[in-house]
Amino acid sequence: NNNEKLAVIVLNALGKLGSADAIDTVLQQLNNQDISVRREALATLGLLASEARADCVIQAINESTKNASEELRELASKVMQQIHSKHSSRVGGSIRASSQALDADKIEGTIVMSGTVVRGGAQVADNTVDPLRMRPNDVLAGRYRFIKQIGKGAFGTVFLMEDQIINETLILKFLNAQFARDESILKRFIYELRFARKITHPNVIRIYDMITFGDSSAISMEYFESHTLNAEIKGKDGLSIERILKIISDVCSGMQSAHAASVVHRDLKPNNILINNDNQVKIVDFGVASATQNTDTKLTKTGLLIGTPTYMAPEQVLGKTIDERTDIYSLGIIMYEMLTGKPPYSGGDSMAIMYQHVQGKASDPREHNPNLPNALCEIVLKAMKADPDARFQSMADLFVELNSSATLH
Repeated sequence: NNNEKLAVIVLNALGKLGSADAIDTVLQQLNNQDISVRREALATLGLLASEARADCVIQAINESTKNASEELRELASKVMQQIHSKHSSRVGGSIRASSQALDADKIEGTIVMSGTVVRGGAQVADNTVDPLRMRPNDVLAGRYRFIKQIGKGAFGTVFLMEDQIINETLILKFLNAQFARDESILKRFIYELRFARKITHPNVIRIYDMITFGDSSAISMEYFESHTLNAEIKGKDGLSIERILKIISDVCSGMQSAHAASVVHRDLKPNNILINNDNQVKIVDFGVASATQNTDTKLTKTGLLIGTPTYMAPEQVLGKTIDERTDIYSLGIIMYEMLTGKPPYSGGDSMAIMYQHVQGKASDPREHNPNLPNALCEIVLKAMKADPDARFQSMADLFVELNSSATLH
């Protein structure tokens, strides 16, 4: 790592030795600061890539050269084609799709890998991945070691995995079958994820890629060991004012960054706000609900409601224009629930709750607890206004008001 000339010599020697055992060592050099080392690493991988490791080598090359110089991207493309020629009968489709990613903007951010699952050294699935049947230590696509399932929702099932190439844990969120088979929804996911990937903020979960494993599709993202805000609220009459201000201020900060990147969350709710043992707050699931927008009705083809009725803004219910003030409304509903222990609108079915949002006749939080700070309650009620023009117009405005000296009075 500290001697570029020696690194080039060693890489060249490893290529001539031809042992696939050296692949992981060579992959590490794809991110070397020296261009000559990176060139030699690419050439060496072209020689070493085995049939079993071809897919993960292709993905690593693709990821490491996305923002590289034109010269390096051209070399990477040639190397991927070289690997394709060697193993075309086994992994040709994956390699062709990955190599095209260097040039085809339409599939930017989408990684195509095999659906091979290996358990105890034996292959148990090929191209048809059923994530719910995976067991601890199963290896997907020769790269991702399954650790455990950690969640399940309307859009997908969340798994904790170990990326064996970079030795890091991450999340793979596999889309439920009804979405994975809908090409229009997949295209919108990819479109939205392009924007969501641009959000780099300590209060936002990082999104990495959309990955296709055979017949299954997943979103890879940062792993953040935590609990949800919903777990803190549930069964309580409200949180402390200091706790509320800390959490909501952090959410405002993260949302400012998202809105600056032209990303509207559309589904802010306590289950999408994560908190760890150090009280760090992160927002998750950007782009997931928005990927199903522009459908003909408020229901998807499978009957799943878009958004969460308890936290939906009136403009979402009515199918009107959605912007950053939509997220401000949802955050107002969350603050109300944090203050009182229950959301402002409940009871009846989903349609009844959505109608209440449109009517905008929430009771004052002080009716539930007269000791709540007046200024903070006024902020919450303003954020929850049915008319977007009557709300705070930006997360920055809301943040300033929350952190003013008058908030606790």
